Amino acid sequence: MTIVCTADQEYLPLLKILVKSIARNSPNVDLFIRLVNCEYLEAQEIEKIHPKITFLFDRVALCSRRKKLQRSGAPLQDEMFGVYDASANPERFRGAKWLYSEKMAYCSNIKFNTINLLLNKGTESIMYMDADAIVRGSLDELEKISKKYDISMLVETGDESFMPDGGEIDGKKLPRLDYYDRLTNGTKESNYTEWHAGLFTIKNNHRTRAFFKTMERKISAPAELYDWEADQTLFNETYQETKDLSVYCLPKKFKDEEFSDNSFIWSGAGEHKFQAEKFIKEQQLYS
Repeated sequence: MTIVCTADQEYLPLLKILVKSIARNSPNVDLFIRLVNCEYLEAQEIEKIHPKITFLFDRVALCSRRKKLQRSGAPLQDEMFGVYDASANPERFRGAKWLYSEKMAYCSNIKFNTINLLLNKGTESIMYMDADAIVRGSLDELEKISKKYDISMLVETGDESFMPDGGEIDGKKLPRLDYYDRLTNGTKESNYTEWHAGLFTIKNNHRTRAFFKTMERKISAPAELYDWEADQTLFNETYQETKDLSVYCLPKKFKDEEFSDNSFIWSGAGEHKFQAEKFIKEQQLYS
């Protein structure tokens, strides 16, 4: 299995922690890392940690100033944590509440180009993982899932009883409305589907190649490439158009934002990577 991730210079310290955690706890996996506006010497430092790495150097002019609200007019964290009220006046927003930059959105969304490079090259099993994750155990179970199902990902809906222990998803039972779209169009109380696109696996076949080719085409439009929400909203849109993929809902032990001791992967989503004491202590094990 090959793990794909993306990092710019700001994320290099987090990437090093991720690579060290993989080298210690699941050393048999390969890594394919896209480095955005980073130097060759920085890649060499990472390669010393885990030699089974291929680097893709991406040089692109990007604005790093945090000046973008969500398409709904909300600060980023208000949408992430579901507290945004579409009826509120965006002009009332004041202060540093997680505005995001063009660079942040690009580094998130360019993953689909990287994934397609590997799919087209014939890589059998791929896992995408955000660079702020920590691998705490063997990834053998995830690799088995990746070879059985077209896609696996943590998927949630507005129904808290939806597949808490994971399992194969019946696409007909998934709400059509995306988590972020419901906030944008003012239907916050509607049931929704949320695809947690910070970690997912892919089995290379004609269905997934067609799916991710469509994803890359859609997200390459400037209006989407520099939109923080686009990876999840377009994932939902593309899946709802086809529904010909076998999808396995991952249990939270593989993308845990609450840091259970029994989880295999902790996700440093949002400010967790800087503020959650338990996560910071785990990072220090690999610093």
